[in-house]
Amino acid sequence: MNWQKIIWLALSLFVAQFTIGFLEGLLSSPRSGVSAFLIGKAASLVVCSVLFGCFAARNPIRTLAHAWLALLFQVLAATLFSATLSHWLDEAPRVFVVAEWAVLVAALGIGTWFGSIFVSRMAELADA
Repeated sequence: MNWQKIIWLALSLFVAQFTIGFLEGLLSSPRSGVSAFLIGKAASLVVCSVLFGCFAARNPIRTLAHAWLALLFQVLAATLFSATLSHWLDEAPRVFVVAEWAVLVAALGIGTWFGSIFVSRMAELADA
C-alpha cells in the first residue's frame, strides 16, 4: 500500500468536495431548488472522476483498493469536519448525504475505469 498517495488522493477529494459544496451554497438561491442540486452533483461527479482517473493512471497496482481507502479517509475527514461545524450550519437532509455518497462511488468507478483503460492503452502503444 502506498499510504502517501492514498492520503494525497483523500486530501484532493476533500478539497474538491469542499470547494464544490461551498460554491454550491454560495451561488444557489432558495428558488434554485433541484437545478442547483443537480449541477452540484454533476460537477462533483466530473471533478472526482478526474481525480480518481489521474490517480489510477499513475498508480496501476491495486488501484481499486487504494481508491477505496482514499474515499474512506475522505469521508471520515468530511464527517469530522461536518461535526465540528454542525453548531453553525443547518443539518443536511439524509437524501443529500446519500446522493453525495452515490456520486462519490460512481466517480470512483468511472474514474478508476478510465484511468485503467488509459494505462492499458499506453502500454499497448508502447509495445507496438
